Parts: sequence; structure tokens; C-alpha cells
Amino acid sequence: MTLAEFKAWFQGFTEDMDGRPTEKQWKRIKERVSEIDGTPITREVFVDRYRYYPPVWVASPDWVSTNTIKCDASNAVTPSFDGTTAMANLGRSESAELNG
Repeated sequence: MTLAEFKAWFQGFTEDMDGRPTEKQWKRIKERVSEIDGTPITREVFVDRYRYYPPVWVASPDWVSTNTIKCDASNAVTPSFDGTTAMANLGRSESAELNG
């Protein structure tokens, strides 16, 4: 995780926090700090036991509805992924879980 991604996570994690963090919250903050290694989050974001994979567009067979986006190697659609936004949302989720 990059420092910018950690900052986004921390802002999401603390946006509803009043006062000092609880022991559980402080432990999670320290765990996240240890994950700062300068490597950006690019594809997977872990939330509890589930993984979020951004949608991947694949070639569609001819029989699929005309409303389906069709693509192949010549006009591939690449979904955008924003690690900073993903980490902010993850911070909110983790905070809600610990406050739950």
C-alpha cells in the first residue's frame, strides 16, 4: 500500500470517530501502518473474507443481447481502478465493523 492509499484508508476509518481510538481500532491502525510498502493496490481489495475484483470485460458471443458491451483484443475495454478510493471505502467498512 502506498502512503496516499494509507491516508485515504485512515481518513475513511476515522471520519466517524470521536475522540481517541479504542484498543481494537488502534490495533487495526498499527496493522495498516505495517502494510505501507510503497506498492500501489491495483486489483484486489479484501473486505472481511470477501475479495472485490473490478469487472473484467471479455469477448461476448454473438447470441448475447445487443445491450451487452462487446469487445475483443482489438477494442478491449479496461475497467478503471482507483486504489485510493478503494482504500477509503475499505477504511469506512472496517471502522463500521469495529464499532458495530
